[in-house]
Amino acid sequence: MAHKIPAIPPAPAPRPDLTLAQDCKLCHEWGTVVTLDRHHELCPACQPPTSEDINPQSPEDSVDPRVPLTVTLENP
Repeated sequence: MAHKIPAIPPAPAPRPDLTLAQDCKLCHEWGTVVTLDRHHELCPACQPPTSEDINPQSPEDSVDPRVPLTVTLENP
């Protein structure tokens, strides 16, 4: 009997700090939550963001392309 292989293998669940998850009502002390697309993520209520969650933007990314830029030139 043939079985269909999933297109994307499931990612391993993140490793929460269970001491921070104590008494958390959102994750029920598990430290992780399951999203609507069935992925495990760290609980936003009790787990601090990791370096993977924080993506620093470069200055080029922070410029809004819809805003026209004006340059003023002064004559010497």
